[in-house]
Amino acid sequence: MRIPSIAALFAAISLLAAGEDNLETIARRARHAMEAGHYQEAAGLYERMVKILPNEPGARFNLALALDAAGRPGDALKQLERINAAAAANPRFWFLLGIEHQKLRQPAKAVDPLERAVKLDPGNADYRLELGDAYLSSGAVSRAAAVFRALSGERPGDARVLAGEARALLAMSSDAYDELVRVAPGSSFQLALEALAEADKGDRTKADALYRRAAAAGPPAPWLAGEQSGTRQAASDVGHPLAAAFHRGDLDEVVRRTASGPSPESLYWRARACAELARAPLAKLSALPPTPEAHELAGVALRQTRRWEDSIAEFQQALKLAPGDVRLQSELAKSYWLSRRFDEAVKLLQALVANGWERGDWEFELGDSLYNIGQPEQALPHLRKGASKLPGNFAAQAMLGRVLLEMGRPEEAAPVLERAAARDPDGSIHFQLASAYRGMGRPDLARQAIAKQKEIEARRPRK
Repeated sequence: MRIPSIAALFAAISLLAAGEDNLETIARRARHAMEAGHYQEAAGLYERMVKILPNEPGARFNLALALDAAGRPGDALKQLERINAAAAANPRFWFLLGIEHQKLRQPAKAVDPLERAVKLDPGNADYRLELGDAYLSSGAVSRAAAVFRALSGERPGDARVLAGEARALLAMSSDAYDELVRVAPGSSFQLALEALAEADKGDRTKADALYRRAAAAGPPAPWLAGEQSGTRQAASDVGHPLAAAFHRGDLDEVVRRTASGPSPESLYWRARACAELARAPLAKLSALPPTPEAHELAGVALRQTRRWEDSIAEFQQALKLAPGDVRLQSELAKSYWLSRRFDEAVKLLQALVANGWERGDWEFELGDSLYNIGQPEQALPHLRKGASKLPGNFAAQAMLGRVLLEMGRPEEAAPVLERAAARDPDGSIHFQLASAYRGMGRPDLARQAIAKQKEIEARRPRK
């Protein structure tokens, strides 16, 4: 950061000459407040400095640091955006800018500044760790995995690194499974993956039933009999190089060769290889001394594989070690909600919302949970807030529209459903939209919505 000009300093000092403080005193008090953890006080002092020196990027940067520490990321972001050009060569500036976007749940916006920070200071592991988190949260899971796996060699016992690596690999596995369901629903490959998941959870009865369905489905998988029996027959004998590489333990080779493979077989082996690679960091994570952070990160990783109950247990353990932690309560509430334990989700989310936190995801999850326990009237204000704070969230918009429609308010439901219909995955939103139009006395628009519904359904792969 450039230092203030002599003229600016003299002007500032003259402004304060009649008062009890000068710039040096304010700066010293602010620094001491930061060191003592009195971040709000420090922010107030730095705000005074910025009023005196409004064009000095160093003063605004210090103010942003204090605001960040005080839990005010939105205000910190505003200060950072005003010194963008002046701080372009400072990696700390780009890092802090990325952190504020992360705290505001804007991971896609965090990626660019964090990439700039890493480019300016590639040896800083903290910068790369935050970049990996931003990649993961924004959906760039392959990039995230590469970052975390590189960091795991530098920080072998770091819980955040281990959990980030596991989460990224599990997300890659989940993405491959989702794509498999899209391109080959009901195939032997999908059913075999589901059978493996049940076997992994110890439910051999469900696993065997799914294996029988897989054996009867197409396209046929010659290696399936060996997988079902657990003998792991020599995959090379059946002429499948991906299967052979997997059973040799060349998991990275499988991942590399399936990076752009759209076939059901490639997606099957990619899902399996990524899940298998995630076992090592998860095992290391579970071997660490019990800390709230280790339990939290394990819970998030388990949730990515839809192991809701296991994730709940991890967050509960984390909260025993850190009672009252808001972030942990939020994560536990999310796992309750996803596992459809709505009564428990409502109790926890109501307490969080009552404390004045303005979080769109909490409002949406609370509204959805209240609706699912038969309280649509109580759910509606929370769903409204959630949809307002999450304008790009398809599920939040769709749920609000659905509840408004069921409550006999088609005029209110229609514009909400129109927004949600832009990302209608299966035609159901257009079906509801048609109902809203009919309730408004607009059969012409209802016919158009039904036609669009049929068009979407026709594009969906058939089982």
